[in-house]
Amino acid sequence: MQNSKTTQILSYGVIGLLLILYVVPLLLVFNVSLKSFNEYLLNPIGIVQNIEWGNYTQAWSEGNFAGYFTNSLIYTVTATVLTIIVSLFAAFPVARGYVMWSGFIYMFFLLSQFLPNPMVAQYKLMLSFKESVSFFG
Repeated sequence: MQNSKTTQILSYGVIGLLLILYVVPLLLVFNVSLKSFNEYLLNPIGIVQNIEWGNYTQAWSEGNFAGYFTNSLIYTVTATVLTIIVSLFAAFPVARGYVMWSGFIYMFFLLSQFLPNPMVAQYKLMLSFKESVSFFG
């Protein structure tokens, strides 16, 4: 089946709209990150006049980003290596159907790909908030 010209134009229009919705906020945040504090107060959404690259070094040192970056790197590498090891040993028998309920296991792994890794940590964080803040239900 061949796509019509109208369908192709609509597809590119939707893709362009989604691109704008995702890229423009990132550009605005990047623009603001290069402003000095006074320039930001005078014109928060205007284009930066004097680029302040020192904002990044200041945020890196005051925000302890080196520690956060190291923790993220350790977490990412560990999670990736463990996922690859489990996937390597589980993929062949599950794909071939050598394991009982291989269809269920396959669907479980497939559905788990749609659950972001931080979701579990955020859930535990919200549970701890529930104990300390009364308006969280």
